[in-house]
Amino acid sequence: MLVILSTSKTQDLKSTPPYRTSQPLLLEQALLLNEKLRALDSPGLSQLMKTSPKLTAVTREKINNFRVP
Repeated sequence: MLVILSTSKTQDLKSTPPYRTSQPLLLEQALLLNEKLRALDSPGLSQLMKTSPKLTAVTREKINNFRVP
């Protein structure tokens, strides 16, 4: 089973967490998935995720800004 998680609209992602972080267990798979999502154009991403153009633009920005901690 593959589960994709998305941040909530109100989640603060800019501040530093008050705790230590670790490397994700599925980091290689996350990098591969991000690479495949980056290859999609906006209409393809919208169709895949069944999202509105506005939400697709926000998602595209998050995909493009994805970095390994």
